[in-house]
Formats: sequence, structure tokens, C-alpha cells
Amino acid sequence: MGSLPKSQIFRLPRSMATSQTYDPLDPLYGAVGDGVTDDLAALQAWVNGSGNGLSCLTLPARTFLISGTLTFSRGGGCFQGSGHGPFSATIIKTNSPTAHMLQTDNQAVIIRNLSLHVATGVTRTGGAAGIFMNNPGASGSYNQTVENVHIQDTGIGIWQRHGGSVYVHNVTVYVKADNGVGF
Repeated sequence: MGSLPKSQIFRLPRSMATSQTYDPLDPLYGAVGDGVTDDLAALQAWVNGSGNGLSCLTLPARTFLISGTLTFSRGGGCFQGSGHGPFSATIIKTNSPTAHMLQTDNQAVIIRNLSLHVATGVTRTGGAAGIFMNNPGASGSYNQTVENVHIQDTGIGIWQRHGGSVYVHNVTVYVKADNGVGF
């Protein structure tokens, strides 16, 4: 996998990334982040309610359990954990053996500063990915960015379905089966 020219790497301008704050722990959304309560519906409501897609959504330093796929339908935004580096203080954990963990259905999405894990006792099957870049109805998943992410035992680490440009930086993928990265 070669490097993209800097002109092809999408970066959300810092002014846009810090312009709005949305808190998934706000009672409006209801996420708990205790690693036991299923936070999927609350996190999906938080993502869907984030406005125009140009916001940078930051999860606090907690463990969020999800029982299905958290989907990003809007492009041009970022989804990040607290802290820096791939061993972030923000963990998203799944108890689903078959669902993708994070799915992008649009272009220019940034995912960074997260750890993605599978709950103890769950065996991933059926091509389930930690990050699934889908972008249905388009010719590719262009300008996707994944940086400072740790992916553990998710089946497939990162799967890009329709081709396009993806910037991957400082990502660790540890999987027992399937593929680490599929483009």
C-alpha cells in the first residue's frame, strides 16, 4: 500500500473540527460508557443528531459496548476518541459475532484515536470488520482517513468495499482470522 500525495489526503480544518460540541453522555442521547450497557442506540442517535456532518464528534475516555453496527451516513466529519495514539482511552467494544463495528456510508470521513475490541467470549464470523468503508451507490470510498486506531480480534480489521483513496496512519490490527486490511 503506497502513500498518497499530500494533495489527496483529506483533513478536516481545525476550525471545523472544534466548532461544535456534542456529548454522547448527555441525557438527550443516553450513552453510558461503562462497557456493560449496550450504547449502540444512544451512539447512533448522537451521530445522527450531530448536524451537518462537518462536526468532529469526540467520545470521552470510556468503554462503549455496541451490539451492532454504528453507521456514519454523512460525509465530511470526524469521529474520534479521547487521547492520542492507537491505544486511546476510548474503547468501542462489540458483543456481536457478525456485525461490522463502524461503517462509513459516505466520503471524507475521519476515524481516529480509538481502540476497537471484541467482548470476551465472542468469536467474530462472517466477514465482520472493525471498520467497514461502504459508500453505497458511489464509485468509491474516497478521502477516508483512519489514524491512531488499534483494532483487536475484529475478524477483518479494515475493509474498503468500493475502492478509492484511504489514508491510514499509525494503525495496529491484530486479528486471529480473516484479513487485517482489505482494499
